[in-house]
Amino acid sequence: MRTCYVLALAVLLGLSACGNGGGDKDGGTTSYPDFAGLDLTGLDLTNTMPMNSGKLDAYWQLLNKNLQGTAGNFFTTTCMEATATKITFKAKNTMSGAVAMTTIECPAMMTNGPATILLPDTTEGPFAVCATLPGLMASNSEAVMNVAPKNTITVRIFAEGCDYPNCICP
Repeated sequence: MRTCYVLALAVLLGLSACGNGGGDKDGGTTSYPDFAGLDLTGLDLTNTMPMNSGKLDAYWQLLNKNLQGTAGNFFTTTCMEATATKITFKAKNTMSGAVAMTTIECPAMMTNGPATILLPDTTEGPFAVCATLPGLMASNSEAVMNVAPKNTITVRIFAEGCDYPNCICP
């Protein structure tokens, strides 16, 4: 609603300035609109446009595992093979600590896909993003750090877990 008021004010100011730009060719004076009677009480002009939409475009990739000292890491797997039906993303503003969770479907035959992740606020972050597969206790992902709202990221999710330090979700 505040955006509408600001736009209306901008249009009013623009039209008034254009319409009253009088003066004649013989050196007459230019008159300007009188805004003395314009009541701006209660109009908050500080946050008229959010810095981001509160959402982040992302992609996810489902892999079997990334476990130290084991063979067979980084094999692509489907949601059905991993017995996953959903993916839950966590986005955290690393400055304020605010958190937002987003859960999407994990289509049976898919190994990757797009996701729109909710951000906890409309600041520029930076944000940390990670994911798990609900119902699969060992599942986790590499944390994608220092994410800005305009970034497009890929979150690599490990159905059987990841025990490397970069898989600790902040």
